[in-house]
Amino acid sequence: MKNWTFEYYNVENFIEDYNRLYSKLSPVRAKKVDDARTDERKEEELMAGSLLEEMLYDEMGGRCDLEYDISDRGKPFLKNSDLHFSISHTRGIVACAVADRHVGIDVERRGRFNQQVVMKYFTEQELKLMELKPGGAKQCAIDGHCENLENDKDVIRQDMIFTVLWTAKEAVAKCADIPVAEVCKNYDMSHLFDDLLAGAENMKLELQVTDWDKKKHTVLVESDIYDDFAISIATEIFENE
Repeated sequence: MKNWTFEYYNVENFIEDYNRLYSKLSPVRAKKVDDARTDERKEEELMAGSLLEEMLYDEMGGRCDLEYDISDRGKPFLKNSDLHFSISHTRGIVACAVADRHVGIDVERRGRFNQQVVMKYFTEQELKLMELKPGGAKQCAIDGHCENLENDKDVIRQDMIFTVLWTAKEAVAKCADIPVAEVCKNYDMSHLFDDLLAGAENMKLELQVTDWDKKKHTVLVESDIYDDFAISIATEIFENE
C-alpha cells in the first residue's frame, strides 16, 4: 500500500443504505452506532464505521475479524494488524485515513471561528496570520481558497484560516496520541500556508513531534479545503524517506 489513503463521505448521500451498511459493521462499530444519542450522530457513526472497515478490508485483502482496542489515552487501534487508522466526523461529513504508520485525520465544517479558542490555544504567529494586512501577497493567496469574499471577506478569511489550523492541530494530536492542548502549546502551524504563496493547491508542513512515550517523530501535516469544510492529515515520516 502507499503510505496512507483517505476518503470522505457526505452522510446524506449514503444514508438511504442505513440498514444494509449497519448489517455489515463489526460488533464494535455497530455498538458505537447504537450508543449514539441522536439520529444525526447515529448516521455519522454508521458512515464512519462503514467507511473505515471498507478501507481496512481493502488493505487487508478481504473481510476478516477486526480486533479493536484503545490506548490508555483513548486512541483506537487494531490488535491483529500493523495498520493504523484515524476517523473524524462533523455535521454530516465523515473522513477516515488508513496507513502503514501513525496517522491522524480531522475534518471540520467552516463557520466555527471562536475567538476564545484562538486566544487560548493559538500561537503568536498563528494569531498574526489571522490579522493579515489588506492586499498582502499571503492574503491574496489565501483569498483564492475562500468563497463569497464579496461579503465579509475578513470574517470568511479568518474563519478559513482558523478551520485549517484547528484541523491540523487535531490531526497531529491523533497521530502522536497526545492531547490537542499539548499540540497547541508546543507546535506552531502557521507555516502551513507558506505553500500557497508558491501556487500550491494544498498545504504541507513538517514537524518534529514528541509522542506520549517521549519519542520524537517527524510528522507531515497536509491540509486542504473541500467546499465548506477543511481536512487535515498528519502522518509519520520514517527515516530515509
